[in-house]
Amino acid sequence: MKKILSLCLFLSILSISYLSANVENYAVVDTQFVLQNSKAFQSFQKQIDEYRKELEKSFNEESEKLKKTEQELIEKRSDFSAKEFEKKKTDFEKSVAAFRKKVQEKQQNFDRVGAEVLQSIEKEAQKTVNEVAKEGKYQLVYQSAALSYSSEDKSITEEVLKRLNKSLSTVKVKKP
Repeated sequence: MKKILSLCLFLSILSISYLSANVENYAVVDTQFVLQNSKAFQSFQKQIDEYRKELEKSFNEESEKLKKTEQELIEKRSDFSAKEFEKKKTDFEKSVAAFRKKVQEKQQNFDRVGAEVLQSIEKEAQKTVNEVAKEGKYQLVYQSAALSYSSEDKSITEEVLKRLNKSLSTVKVKKP
C-alpha cells in the first residue's frame, strides 16, 4: 500500500514538473495581497468594524441590565418567600439563557453575512485574474503562496489589484 501511495505521489510531482517545464508563458498572483489591499475589502472591513462595535455596545448594555437584575434579586432575597424567590430565580435564568441565545444567533448571522461579502469579493478578484491572464495570453497563473520562488516580472498582482479596485471599489454589507 505504501509503495502504491509513494508511486502516485511521485507521478503527480513528475506530471506537475513536466507541465510546468513546458509552460513558457505563465504569471504569478498574490491573491491574499490583492484581497487584503483591495478597496472593496477595506470598505467591507470598515462596515464590519462599525457593526461589531454596535453589537458589542448593545450586548454590553444588556449584560449590565442582567447583572443589575441579578444583584437586585440577591439583595431582595429575604423579601420573598422561598417559592417566590425560586420563581424569580427561574425567570432570571430564562432571561440569561435568552440573552446567550440571542448573542449566539447574532454572531452566527454576523459571520454568515461577512462570509457572503468576502465570497463576492473573491469571485470578482478571480474574474479579474482571468481577464488579466487572457489578455496577457498566459498559459497558467500560479498562486504565489504555492511557489518557492518566481521572478518579479512574472507577477500580475499589481495589475489585478488595480483592475479590481476599478471594477469593485466598495461593497454594501447588510446589517447583521
